Amino acid sequence: MRTFLSRIFAVSLLLTTACHRSNQAPAIVTDLRLNDVRAVLDGIAGAPGEGVPDAVLNHALCLAVFPAAGAADGGRPGAVSCRRGRNPWQQPFPLRLTGGSSAIKSDLLVFVLNDSAQQALAAGRMTLQDTAAGPGSRITALVAPVELRTAAVTYVRNGNHLAGEKLYGEVKTDSAARLPQRDAAYDASLISFFNTITPNGIILHHTALIPGDEKLPTSEAEIDEYHASKGFEIECFGREYHVAYHYLILEDGTVQQGRPERCEGAHAPGYNSYLGISLVGDFSSKDNPKGAKGSMKPSPQQIKAMVALCRRLRELYNIPLQHILRHSDVAPTKCPGDRFPFRTVLAAVSRGSKLDADALPANGRARVPAKSRGSDEPFATFHLIDRQISALQEQSSALKEKLAAPHSGNIAPMLQLSTRQMRSSVAGIEKLVLRLRTRYRNRPFAERLLRRLQTRADGVNSALRGVLKANKIAMAQKATREVDRRIVALSLQYAAVSGGYGALHCEAGESSCCEPKRSESGSHRGPADACRWMCTPKKSACRGFLGPYTLDPGSVGTLENK
Repeated sequence: MRTFLSRIFAVSLLLTTACHRSNQAPAIVTDLRLNDVRAVLDGIAGAPGEGVPDAVLNHALCLAVFPAAGAADGGRPGAVSCRRGRNPWQQPFPLRLTGGSSAIKSDLLVFVLNDSAQQALAAGRMTLQDTAAGPGSRITALVAPVELRTAAVTYVRNGNHLAGEKLYGEVKTDSAARLPQRDAAYDASLISFFNTITPNGIILHHTALIPGDEKLPTSEAEIDEYHASKGFEIECFGREYHVAYHYLILEDGTVQQGRPERCEGAHAPGYNSYLGISLVGDFSSKDNPKGAKGSMKPSPQQIKAMVALCRRLRELYNIPLQHILRHSDVAPTKCPGDRFPFRTVLAAVSRGSKLDADALPANGRARVPAKSRGSDEPFATFHLIDRQISALQEQSSALKEKLAAPHSGNIAPMLQLSTRQMRSSVAGIEKLVLRLRTRYRNRPFAERLLRRLQTRADGVNSALRGVLKANKIAMAQKATREVDRRIVALSLQYAAVSGGYGALHCEAGESSCCEPKRSESGSHRGPADACRWMCTPKKSACRGFLGPYTLDPGSVGTLENK
């Protein structure tokens, strides 16, 4: 949870006085307005479609909602909620949206991201000029810092579809109205909304032993009890959950659910919008060299259950392959251990998975924009590479579906079209990697990692040539399997370079730094084959390569969990 400075209390007082500016006593509005807002929040939390990225929810100081049910004459009525401290949500206040966007016949949401915008709202009037369409969570899980630099981000909701869209007009305090005092149902909906995720990745763990008991857990209930003592609870959909993971897989392959899939996890700071899956056992050769602490490697039943679960979750939530990570990829931990067969699991998950074609960009690839600001790097480029790899995987899935369908006649035109799209995505990846190689050409460690990433992209291109040469369905299917294998290698190398950057919580003035670490997956060799992202007060202390500072001074706080 974001910890706010004392100036938020002053903002609270401003918001209180702002509601009493009319010369006559404002009328108490019935709970209809709050009921409409509740319906919007509950609808978004309960729908499995587009969601608001975790980073936006973490950084939001206030949330204003203007339900479609509101009349447009004289402006669209709505309500705003602001937060402070660990018990965040204050009394909601009535608002009115005026201007062009007030006529949109859809639910509208405004997430206020910085102090100046919040203070303008508290003073009674905030324009939507310095706002932007909010980022979505469908294709990429992590938001680049540049996407959170505006005063606010805005969304439009039609049915179950939520999309970022630029809004126009002004948000004003509705001084002619006053909402009733605390509404427990509204508070519960608001808290649940901010604790709800659209799952966009998977983090794999092992349980190791339960401290104190010094034994492996035998059920989700035992882990729930232990995690309750650690303060991992969350309120979501009207219930409190303690277990940090979303799923537990026992040694016999039995899958037990922890907290619901749409509830934020507590298993990997910065990546708690990823689903947490934990296997019972300790698969570290250092911590469990002879099996005294349980199984030294996952059982065949566990692997089979985990692959099936990951495939189902990947297809249900359109999770890209490069968003399936080990805990050690995003945190300084050995979990799930060097005996965990990560590459084998990833390859098995990729086989037979189908992704939603609707998530594919209209032109088959993500746009490669002009060179981004230096303070955004390398994260802005990571963000774009991530999108390109996602597009590449979806194009590969689409090609496999085409090859599985009945065919008669020449298959060459179909193969040429599909490979042309995939080569376009690979070219985008290579262009972006070259941008980073140029930026870090004087850092040998960065150059080595990025050169490997470019080599993996070249490998995909090479495999695509095999697809083009195929003149029979069986040959094309075999060549496509090789393309998938190369995409797995590309995804692994991308995770080695970028994994963990989203989990950083660097203070203002500190730099995010890639420190060399040894990979435990067996998919890389050598003493320093991957990044461990850390914070450092001195750029000169970074042995790998540097990322940007935290958000601009206009923003409050640092990246933290909700």
